[in-house]
Amino acid sequence: MYKASTVPSDPVAGVLAALTLAAVDRGLSLKDMLALGETFIHGTTHAINAIITGRTAKTALIVTQGHRDILVFREGGRIEPFNNTGRLPQALCAARAHL
Repeated sequence: MYKASTVPSDPVAGVLAALTLAAVDRGLSLKDMLALGETFIHGTTHAINAIITGRTAKTALIVTQGHRDILVFREGGRIEPFNNTGRLPQALCAARAHL
């Protein structure tokens, strides 16, 4: 497993940097290493970084009257999403009722 910094302005750059580290570690060019693969799976921290730093787009959640509980069910990546004794993460959208 290899990690490289996320590049907010170009998410692909971070992925390519991690792949390059893996290729160099194997004594291969990036092109040659990729040619050997059958499946490619990757993950980035792009979205979670935006949430943590508060640099997300303005967000709204519109639900049908009677379904306000959707805001309560925010799992927020908790390890035990159904354990209601833990502290909930900050809501991404403020809860406001408009009738």
